[in-house]
Amino acid sequence: MNNIDVGFKIRTASEEDSETLSRFRLALQEHMENINSEILSLSLTAKKSLPDRYRQWIADPMRRVICAESQSGTLIGMAVALVIEQTYWHPPRVGRIDDVWVEKEYRLRGVTRLLIRDLLHFFLK
Repeated sequence: MNNIDVGFKIRTASEEDSETLSRFRLALQEHMENINSEILSLSLTAKKSLPDRYRQWIADPMRRVICAESQSGTLIGMAVALVIEQTYWHPPRVGRIDDVWVEKEYRLRGVTRLLIRDLLHFFLK
C-alpha cells in the first residue's frame, strides 16, 4: 500500500528495520509514561531485547509489523498487529493492534490513517 503523493509509503517491516522499530517503541513508551504516571516501565532487559522481539514478530504469520517510509527512505512510523485465536471467545479469532508510532514531524499527514488501514486489511485476510 503506497501513498507517494503525500511523501511516504507503507510497507512490511524487514529484519533490517528492527533497530529503528525498537527506537520507535522506546519513544512510544516514553510518551505513554509522560502522559500517565501509572504506566509500567520497561525493564532494562526488555529494552535490550526489543530488536530480537521485533525480528521474531516480523517472522510470525499471526502478526503484521509495518513501517511508514519517507520518499528518502527514512522510517517515519510503524504499527504492529496480532491475530489471536481463542476457542472460548466469540468470535474465536480477533485482531489486536499493539503499537503505533509516527515521528512527531510527520504527524497529521495521514500516516497513522494508512498504517491502521493496512492493519485492518490484514485482519480481514
